[in-house]
Amino acid sequence: MARQAVVGIDAGTTAVKAVVLAWDGRQLGWARAPLGVTHHGDRVEQDMDEVWSAVRDTVRSAVRQAGDSVEIAAVGVTGQGDGAWLVDADGRPCGPARIWMDGTAADRGARWEADGRGALVHEVTGSSLFPGALPVLLEQLEADYPERLAQAAHHLNCKDWIRFRLTGEVATDASEASRTYLDVAAGKYSDALIEGLGHQRFRRLLAPVLPPRPRRAASPPRPPPPPVCRSASRSPPVWSTPPRAGSASGRSGRATPTSSWAPPRSPLPCTATAGTAEPRARSPWRPAWTDRPSPASPP
Repeated sequence: MARQAVVGIDAGTTAVKAVVLAWDGRQLGWARAPLGVTHHGDRVEQDMDEVWSAVRDTVRSAVRQAGDSVEIAAVGVTGQGDGAWLVDADGRPCGPARIWMDGTAADRGARWEADGRGALVHEVTGSSLFPGALPVLLEQLEADYPERLAQAAHHLNCKDWIRFRLTGEVATDASEASRTYLDVAAGKYSDALIEGLGHQRFRRLLAPVLPPRPRRAASPPRPPPPPVCRSASRSPPVWSTPPRAGSASGRSGRATPTSSWAPPRSPLPCTATAGTAEPRARSPWRPAWTDRPSPASPP
């Protein structure tokens, strides 16, 4: 009988790690792949496609280690926070991501602190301004690479980019959004902050904020759901109905796996408050741990 398991993905700044865990917490497989970080003076960037390739390779390796009797029921994703990860309307990167280490907006951020805009960001979002924060970084990118901003359709944080490649869903969670324009008291993007910064032109880039799922109370066991991926011993898994992908940004806390049948007391050891991505039975982005291009529509 196949064992149900979850995959955890941690996309840090210098490496991606993937782990396969049984519901009782036993580690069934693990893999790690290094990531490159490019420094050009104060400009610090990362190749978004390289990050995805590292996710694909580490997950494939970890699932193979877990053995052919394992079926993946849920995926949890965490990743480095902040920066600007821009994609176009087709979901393709608009150049490398400017990551949280980027310092090109340092002078601009100092001006914001001096004129009160930094205080406004802190008042609304609860987060202090720094050069790698999205609001000030978008202005800097607009000055440095106006063509990228014109091309961009969405900003996706690192873990949002991974979830998008897994599920085809453009979304984020409150943890990530609180580092952008989120009113943490109201739980939604702040029009007052966007207008106060003069950033109405950037509003179109912001991904919908998904609410966290409440933890379930203990309940009798339920029958397992249908298999969501092929056996690890066969061809690389391609989900026609993707497993639900829990997500979190790289800060403290834990994220609960968002499988439709997740038993109580089996949290996935990720970080921060989790958001969720519902499965799409006919997603145009079919995740595959191969280099095959995603088709425009499923067969």
